[in-house]
Amino acid sequence: SNLIVDFVTLLIPGILSVTYASDYAWHMCFSVMALAGVHTLIWELASSSGNSWRKRTRDVQGTVRNVLSEYRSVLCLYTYICILAVDFPLFPRRLAKAETYGVGLMDIGTGSFIVADALLSRIDSHCRCDPQAERGRVAKSRAAAAKLAAIGALRVVATKAMSYQEHVGEYGVHWNFFWTLAFVKCISPCIPTRVCLPAGAILTAMHQFSLTHWGLADLVNAPDRVMTNLFSQNKEGILSLAGFLALHLLSRSFAATSGLMIYTSSCGKCKSEAVTRSTRGRRVFRHVGLTVIAAACSWALALGLDAKVERISRRSSNAAYIFWILASNLSWLSFCYMTNFGLGLNGKVWLCVIINKFAFLTFMFANLAVGAVNFSTNTLKASDTTALCIIVAYMLVICALAHFLYYHLLKNKLIN
Repeated sequence: SNLIVDFVTLLIPGILSVTYASDYAWHMCFSVMALAGVHTLIWELASSSGNSWRKRTRDVQGTVRNVLSEYRSVLCLYTYICILAVDFPLFPRRLAKAETYGVGLMDIGTGSFIVADALLSRIDSHCRCDPQAERGRVAKSRAAAAKLAAIGALRVVATKAMSYQEHVGEYGVHWNFFWTLAFVKCISPCIPTRVCLPAGAILTAMHQFSLTHWGLADLVNAPDRVMTNLFSQNKEGILSLAGFLALHLLSRSFAATSGLMIYTSSCGKCKSEAVTRSTRGRRVFRHVGLTVIAAACSWALALGLDAKVERISRRSSNAAYIFWILASNLSWLSFCYMTNFGLGLNGKVWLCVIINKFAFLTFMFANLAVGAVNFSTNTLKASDTTALCIIVAYMLVICALAHFLYYHLLKNKLIN
């Protein structure tokens, strides 16, 4: 029953906001917020104890972890919706990825996964409590990078073998998102957290300088490519790597500076420190305040760079894009924090729990399902009603899969 309620209240509005009701997305957002506020107020007034809000907001540390879970799961869920919806005429073209400069809704996807990986990373290179455990986490990150690289290779082979439709302007002829994320996850752990901020800032500046002064922006945006040259065939994916690595480093720096790493750390000493010092919420509210400030600074930099240096471009992952992605994600986190603390919410959303637990498996299944839909249906000629039904059914299957995995794997202790 929780899954059905969450699906109706979270995903149905999300699907409508990028299809039929895309012109009224903000209206839907504020309507859902208003309903949530009214529901909380009624619950507060009906509560037998007058201090129910204070009781619910006492566990501020738990609220932070819940927000992080919601942040990652909602990113996954809306990605699943968009990667299928974009194949139908029902999906507004203004929300699709921009060709060269400018941004659409889907331009936020790749960068947001880079930021989410950095914010929720357990590399913890700033922690010296257990050097052996730290080396194990770095090795685990590199193993994940190798797995992503292998998946990227399989994707190339599969798409070429089946002549699957591709837009080479996104990453190139062979390059794909999996290889970009694998590169970042392989290189980033080599850089200690304490130098992530200067390293990220210097790399951003150098990358932007090369784009504007060395002609790399013209190269990456040029439609022509030499088909006998692997670099030329994949210039979009290769030339954007520096920008995505800089984004990951800056995000890791924010996680360490704001104290977010304490809540994602697997180090027992760090966890106990968080528990003792967050009793009155000082550390948590410091983190929330820094999140709001960092979001505002990122917006200022993104808008300034877009206006004065070079327009935002996901294709080259330039400086304006880096700070636009940071600003968008930190604003999202700030909004979630203020909503949860303002309404006194500290419960877990079941759909977010199961998607967050099986994010990788559901992401892979979603990609396979999108391919299956495209092979079995002429998406370009599908009616709006047909498209909407397919998207809803597809998302329902993904959520049901996560629900099944949770109960039949976790409950039977087949996985941790």
